[in-house]
Amino acid sequence: MLALVRHPSQALALSLTVAGCGAAASTKAACEPPCVEEQQDLAPLATPPEVAVAAIDDIQAAFKQAIARAGPAVVSVYTTKTITATPFGGPMRGDPFFDFFNFSLPDGPPREFQQQGLGSGFVIDDNGHILTNHHVVGGADGVKVKLADDREFDATVIGSDPQTDLAVLKIEATDLHPVEFGSSDSLEVGDWVLAIGDPFGLPQTISAGIVSAKGRANMGIVDYEDFIQTDAAVNPGNSGGPLVDLNGRVVGVNTAIASRSGGNNGIAFAIPASLAKQVIDQLIDHGAVVRGQLGVLVSELSPDMAASFGFEDQAGILVQDVVPDGPAERAGVRSGDIITSINDQATSTVTAFRRDIADQQPGSTMRLKVWRDGKTETLEAKLAAAQAQAQVGDAPATATREPPKLGVALQDITPKLQQALRLGQSSGVLITHVQPGSPASKAGIRPGDILEQVGDEQVQDAARAVRLLTDADLEQGVRLRVSRDGQGRFVLVKVKPGAKSAGRP
Repeated sequence: MLALVRHPSQALALSLTVAGCGAAASTKAACEPPCVEEQQDLAPLATPPEVAVAAIDDIQAAFKQAIARAGPAVVSVYTTKTITATPFGGPMRGDPFFDFFNFSLPDGPPREFQQQGLGSGFVIDDNGHILTNHHVVGGADGVKVKLADDREFDATVIGSDPQTDLAVLKIEATDLHPVEFGSSDSLEVGDWVLAIGDPFGLPQTISAGIVSAKGRANMGIVDYEDFIQTDAAVNPGNSGGPLVDLNGRVVGVNTAIASRSGGNNGIAFAIPASLAKQVIDQLIDHGAVVRGQLGVLVSELSPDMAASFGFEDQAGILVQDVVPDGPAERAGVRSGDIITSINDQATSTVTAFRRDIADQQPGSTMRLKVWRDGKTETLEAKLAAAQAQAQVGDAPATATREPPKLGVALQDITPKLQQALRLGQSSGVLITHVQPGSPASKAGIRPGDILEQVGDEQVQDAARAVRLLTDADLEQGVRLRVSRDGQGRFVLVKVKPGAKSAGRP
């Protein structure tokens, strides 16, 4: 019989009972060897190692110390925005009967509504400057700040920067407790961090987590992205609040979450303190951020695209297009160049390249190394002031020619078509249709794009473009140059072996 016995020490031990003659023994054979009832105790299992109480105390003390240092600087930000809306013509609006007979229902007079907003922020100096997110205060008619000690003040927006989603406020107050900034560059994945803010209107809420990743970019949140990712719980209302290390120093500004429900899913993003400090100084001094601009459209350089140019190195970014009469064009940069370094620092990501350029002031001279036609040369460009860029759109048209397998339809650009579609150029051919799921679609080509080049050859008519595409080794990949709203770029289109013609839907 095997039995489990729990000793008073709570350690689990085994007690083995060996049965000889007993109630179950019915024959003499069952009693041989001589009936003996013994109990043999086995050694207790090893007890789990005790958790070091001192270590727990140390972690708790660190949390409490960080909160005590940073908490008094954290504020709640309340905004109001006036929205004008025109009510629809009463309950009958949208009724099928009235719609069928085209009855005209008068709309009500415009009415104004007050939209309330909530966010977080933190005091950054004794002069009453407060850092928060641009999206918290952008477009607000009024901003109020509530300090950790419950004092409330009207706040003025000193400056705001949509491209990094940062804004600086100012209040007239004394006896403030500004934060201390830490080094976001020295953060490592796995470091403990705390998020402090006003989620769902609950001031001074603390959540803890670790740094999940660094350098998150291409999220589509802002123009200049270099986010710290954390699993500390961040929810609506946390925006603009600090992310602090266990020394209570600010290492980031909580700005976004990845969530389908709108609540915390364990993935939050913070603007690193190193970037925030650069923006703060300019917002306080000038009310806006002035950045340098080179005047190029660049992209990451994939191995296939590099091979199409004959470029064998690993590091570099591809110049897709050059702004006419911009700093890059005046310096001699061309579309198709591969930039390998900037100011003698190797560059391999678009995010780092754009940040390096934006960190410089207009008028600064940047030294670029570019690879072109098998040779490397050094160019110097004097930066201009960055300007906002227009959004890219599509242009509709009717298909005439379809190269096999790519899933596109092409049409010559006639003067009449150029005028009707307001195209800024007549060279190249118009892409009028892109088959969903086709190789062209997967490469990012859209209807309305202008096909300018197949491989190294310029195209002027649809028939020639079709012949070039038909003759190209599409399984190895063909490099195309297309433009959209005046901006050109290179794309590489590949067809899987044995793929059939995409055709029209």
